[in-house]
Amino acid sequence: MDYQNRIADLMIKQIEAVCRTALAMPEDKRDWVPMGSARSVNAQIEELATVHIYIIPILKTGEAPLITEDQKEHIRERKEQFDTFDKLIEGAKEGAKLTAEAIRDVPDSKLDDVITLHSRGGIRRTMYEMVARPYWNLCYHEGQINYIQMLLGDTEMH
Repeated sequence: MDYQNRIADLMIKQIEAVCRTALAMPEDKRDWVPMGSARSVNAQIEELATVHIYIIPILKTGEAPLITEDQKEHIRERKEQFDTFDKLIEGAKEGAKLTAEAIRDVPDSKLDDVITLHSRGGIRRTMYEMVARPYWNLCYHEGQINYIQMLLGDTEMH
């Protein structure tokens, strides 16, 4: 199995882990913001339900687009669809699935291509790194949600 398929498979497993962990959070704590400035569980899952709008074009074109007003509007409209936590969870799963499909389509010949991102001062990444980035992001958010749960006294692994 090639690199892209392995990462895509990991993503599908990891979105399930993130969502299981988020669903274990008590409903009345999903909007709690640690230290008053961190992101809530809701905000983190919302990111996962919308980040594919930015990452998929990078995977398909090998170029990082500037975030346009149309993309911002599309993200706002997508966020409005999630009027329940269950819909937000489903949106995150859908976004991960779409991203995994785009990852599978990245040809081996493009993995060494270098992309300049418009964030963090124009940081440069190879497509090889960009293929792994969505999986990394899912792992990061699971850790953040676990940390919030621990701050609230839940030390059980979900």
